[in-house]
Amino acid sequence: MSTIPTDQNNKPIIKPGPVDCFIVALGLLAFAVFILIKAGTIPVHLPNWLFNYGLWAISVLFLARAVGDFKYVGIFKKIKMTKFAQMDSKYYSPLCLFLSLLGIILELIS
Repeated sequence: MSTIPTDQNNKPIIKPGPVDCFIVALGLLAFAVFILIKAGTIPVHLPNWLFNYGLWAISVLFLARAVGDFKYVGIFKKIKMTKFAQMDSKYYSPLCLFLSLLGIILELIS
């Protein structure tokens, strides 16, 4: 299992249920829709506070995920030999860092 953080004994650290997975999926969808709105692809009028700070908030969340918890998840994790940790170092954390940087760049140029 390489999608859930595990300890050294390969025991899952978290056990997300269907609701947790749905919340993450909604967050990713919100990020994608917000970028389409900011890029002008979807003409939607948002409240000023959401339009001004929404992409910053999403970018900070992705940056926080990329940095991680300093133990099991993120660029600075200490447990690095599990299957999840290897996938996290190779794919998950760089992707979150990339998405965060894209959000920041889009916010700065718009």
